[in-house]
Amino acid sequence: MQVWFNNKHWLSLPININLYHNIVLDHLIGNSSGDQGRQRIVTITHPMNHSIQQSLDTDSIERSTMFRVVLVQLVFSVIPASFSMLLVEERMSFSKHLQRIFGTPPYLYVLVNLLYDFVSARLL
Repeated sequence: MQVWFNNKHWLSLPININLYHNIVLDHLIGNSSGDQGRQRIVTITHPMNHSIQQSLDTDSIERSTMFRVVLVQLVFSVIPASFSMLLVEERMSFSKHLQRIFGTPPYLYVLVNLLYDFVSARLL
């Protein structure tokens, strides 16, 4: 097998994939290393030489960056809201207050709520 290699980072992925597929082809066809008429997969790559500034000026990069920003803002707003909803629901239902009145220790309160969440999640 012959590989003409240029050690630029954009060429290494197609070369490695081509080598992998040639090995799989050898295995499937049953080519031995001594055969002269072996079947081969030839890969020719012509990467585009963009400068860093040209690569960053595309609209798709800007759109994907804006999508990531919106996604991060959504994550940072939804996760704290989900924790605060539990606290608000607890205040509205007075479940913790009722358990303290009846003398339930805090670890048992947490354990019972955890078990209830597991059971209700399995039933839904």
